[in-house]
Amino acid sequence: MDYVPWTAAEKELSYVRKMLVRTPLYGEYKNFMASLLKKPFGKLGLDNSNSNHLEIYTRSDVADLACTYDVPGCRTQVKAIFDKWMSNPTVNLVDPNLKTMVYCTGVAEGRE
Repeated sequence: MDYVPWTAAEKELSYVRKMLVRTPLYGEYKNFMASLLKKPFGKLGLDNSNSNHLEIYTRSDVADLACTYDVPGCRTQVKAIFDKWMSNPTVNLVDPNLKTMVYCTGVAEGRE
């Protein structure tokens, strides 16, 4: 998977999302996007170990989109990373390339 198409898509899709989020079409659009992102997210996951810098950037973009469009498993995995970090922030560090997504999703999905 290439970084350039994903980062370009992420920027343009954010505009489309903003235009549709308050319309009746948003549900269908969200389901469509989730179906498109399911396979790339499943392939890339959230583990950046042994990845080159372009794979890391691509994973970050795809994971962010996957959680935005509620791809099954994305929020659960991110929440698990957040909970692990919360239990011991000194030991359980969050990958710097996923921090924003992990913290935002963790707080949004939090229990307190």
